[in-house]
Amino acid sequence: MSNNNYKLIDKYNKDFNKMLKNAANTLECNKTKCKKEYDEVEKYKSEVMENIFKLTEEESKTKTFKGFGKERSKIQKKFRENKDVILYLKNIKDGIKNEKTVVSKYYKAYKVYQKDLKKVLKEYHKTEIGKQYRKKLKKLLNEITNNIKTIALSKCSYKKCLEIHKKGLQLIKALTTKLCKEKIEKSCKISKAIDKIDIKNFNHKDNQKLSKMIKKGLF
Repeated sequence: MSNNNYKLIDKYNKDFNKMLKNAANTLECNKTKCKKEYDEVEKYKSEVMENIFKLTEEESKTKTFKGFGKERSKIQKKFRENKDVILYLKNIKDGIKNEKTVVSKYYKAYKVYQKDLKKVLKEYHKTEIGKQYRKKLKKLLNEITNNIKTIALSKCSYKKCLEIHKKGLQLIKALTTKLCKEKIEKSCKISKAIDKIDIKNFNHKDNQKLSKMIKKGLF
């Protein structure tokens, strides 16, 4: 995440908090008004997560992944030992406000750190082992959202918690419109997509399309 994105999160902090609060309200509504469906989804998710855990444990034992792990550790160590990073974190710990130059240097180091991590991860995913386990993981993650139980919960939720969903949609629209004015293209696309949705009849199908866009990020 760039320094500019952090500034935008801080600038629109209230909007993000409203969205988080609404998400919590949606979850609570699902727990109470769609209890049967919710409990079944949670049980199923636990089973899938157990399989994901087993898969990652299996992957971590491969020679290829261990090689990637060593490179990742080197990058993490380099970042932790960077003098600008040390100063920035020390000031936060001691309750000292960081000067603009210190903040700027920290985010510059963080940007390099992220870039280096992405590079070694991309290289790992190009290997046969990386491709193999990434494909298996993607399949398991898809099982969490694309299954009969999750669809049943979603349909129940859009029937019994519709007003909360409508409010959430309006909050997303308000935020993405603001971010669009900040020249954030991803948010512009989301805002335009919401314009095409009939809020009064917002449903599971609409949510699926919108969720795919939001998962790619607002920035």
